[in-house]
Amino acid sequence: TGLTSYEDFMKLDNSKRSLILELAHTRETGRLRISSGYRGEVSFLHSQVDNHFGALDYTSRTWQNYGYSEISGRKGRLLYRVSLGLTHTHNHSSYRSYSSLAFTPKVVLGYTLGGGSDLRLMYDDKPILPSLDQLSSNRRRATRDITSVGNPQLENAHMRQLTAMYTYAKGIFDIKLVGLYSHTHRPHIQAMKREGAGITFAPINGAWSDELVTAARVVVKPFGDNTLSLDTYLIPTYSRLRSSEISYDRSSLYGEFSLTAQHKGLQLYYKYALPTYTYDSGYASRMEPKHTASISYRLGNWKFSASMLFIGTPAYYHDYTLGERLVQRDNKTWIHANKNMILLGVSYHLSRGKDKTYSKNLQNEDTSSPTL
Repeated sequence: TGLTSYEDFMKLDNSKRSLILELAHTRETGRLRISSGYRGEVSFLHSQVDNHFGALDYTSRTWQNYGYSEISGRKGRLLYRVSLGLTHTHNHSSYRSYSSLAFTPKVVLGYTLGGGSDLRLMYDDKPILPSLDQLSSNRRRATRDITSVGNPQLENAHMRQLTAMYTYAKGIFDIKLVGLYSHTHRPHIQAMKREGAGITFAPINGAWSDELVTAARVVVKPFGDNTLSLDTYLIPTYSRLRSSEISYDRSSLYGEFSLTAQHKGLQLYYKYALPTYTYDSGYASRMEPKHTASISYRLGNWKFSASMLFIGTPAYYHDYTLGERLVQRDNKTWIHANKNMILLGVSYHLSRGKDKTYSKNLQNEDTSSPTL
């Protein structure tokens, strides 16, 4: 009819400044390596918002400190690494201030079985911080009757993860078997509640979530070198979530096959993956489809490449809400312009002499600014 059913607008001005400091020190004494480190980050956010719900002037300051001491080494067939760390977070915003202190250990134990076999056990314990936009109270419209808003009362989640890994590499076979179990306390989920005549989406802390993953990877090199390599993945996953808002149990299966052929500077590559769904925050999301082929040629420091993505089919994405909810959201997207997408590339390797490998990479990347 040409008539406007509802209007929505938003003017947003974001200003964010961050300072990140990281120090790492490593000392080796015989077969023992002793490491220690510190990472500190302070960030300031100022957001001015003018939208359908009025004007908002929002400020947030975040201090994050992480310190650790680590010992690692090898004794006979036993490999070990033990890291003891503390993570301190303080967040001060227009609506709430809170501090948290978490003990964050990491443990790795490895044992060489012989005959090309190794066994490794890993434990990781870490907090999961809510993003700045999750903590904001800015409201925004999804539809005429549905709005989204942050939650300044949202607390840190905490994840504990245990991983067992077996590897076998001998002759033409390279086999890896992995079992992973993770438990998250107070996971962040997207809740829905009635508000007047409409419905509001807001993040809340759930009770707990679990994920159980098993994985098998088999690499076969028929000629015993990199001339031809066949790589197969198979990853079954089981996920469950418990909260006052929603509870679910879901399982999925991911499969992937790739082939790589090399001769001197020429390389051919092909990959096909069986798409599956991942489950997070009360939503199911379909992984991006992978059907790719590429060819590249290296000449000295130069490399020329050509690839084709989404072979024979458009890019397809699907996400939907899980469980019985006030609003059932089901979103499907096809990007037909991506079908048989061709990428052409030219690169030049600037380094001279031998490539260098560093044992410690500093993780000093800033977090992205929120759109609120």
